[in-house]
Amino acid sequence: MRRRLLSRTNMFGLFVVMVFVIIGLAFYVGARAVRIYVGSLREREDIVELLNEGNFLRVLFLAEDTLAMNPVDANARAFAGIASFYLGVYSYEPQERTRYLRDAIYHLRLALELDKDFVFRAQVHYVLAQAYLHLNEYYANVAVEHLLSARELGYDVAQIHEHLGVAYIRMGDAERGVAHLQQVHGERSSQYHIILGDAYAMSGKFLDARGEFLRALELNQDDNVRDRIEMKLAKVYYDMGNLTEAKQLYLLLLRRFPDDAQAHFILGKIYEEEGNLNLARASWRRSLQLNPQNSEAYAKIYGE
Repeated sequence: MRRRLLSRTNMFGLFVVMVFVIIGLAFYVGARAVRIYVGSLREREDIVELLNEGNFLRVLFLAEDTLAMNPVDANARAFAGIASFYLGVYSYEPQERTRYLRDAIYHLRLALELDKDFVFRAQVHYVLAQAYLHLNEYYANVAVEHLLSARELGYDVAQIHEHLGVAYIRMGDAERGVAHLQQVHGERSSQYHIILGDAYAMSGKFLDARGEFLRALELNQDDNVRDRIEMKLAKVYYDMGNLTEAKQLYLLLLRRFPDDAQAHFILGKIYEEEGNLNLARASWRRSLQLNPQNSEAYAKIYGE
């Protein structure tokens, strides 16, 4: 009797195990069928067309979905990187922007490593260089390497000279930066003239710098950008020795930006050259309050 009960218990346990196995197989087959069906739907989507349409989130989703099943797919890495780059560039939230740009660099570098004969290597180098330039000015030297690699592989678009110009200027090589910027043909943006103005100012060509900044002001209607250009222009006027125009512009700008430490400091130097030491010291004190690390302002107030 007891043996019969044990036998029935064993049979029941075996039955339960078989039920779970069947259910598991059904879920596996069902999930696989759904994956195949969804995959077949996604194959109908042209990822290049989506990229050209600017649907970067969808491109990233499709690329990451492919990478989940095949993490060494160079094409998927490239598309994930390109989509992440544009999502970063168009993001207004700083942390999100940085995250997308870092993701772009990660994917694009992997794409280059995974396939040495990758058909889109030139484009990947080009976008990777831009990602470095947008992420941080200290990556300018790495950006130059990738821009030169893109050009060597035949990707010699007009914008490559502008990007090289920006990168060399950030590296402190103003002469080489200007040489590349001058090779940019066609319509030139306000940003182009700002960059060229910075290069001329860095080289001590203040008259040329003033011309570029004035041209940038003509082309730009964005108040925030115009304020930034005018701040650069005020510094150029000071460097040229045109103290009257520099002073007028700094006083105007400080009404809008009363907490700009550098503007207060230079205004103090203008007052000093005019012989008004009381106003000069007041400006330097304000500059030091706003930026306690300003050793120049400290030296002006308390001596060397």
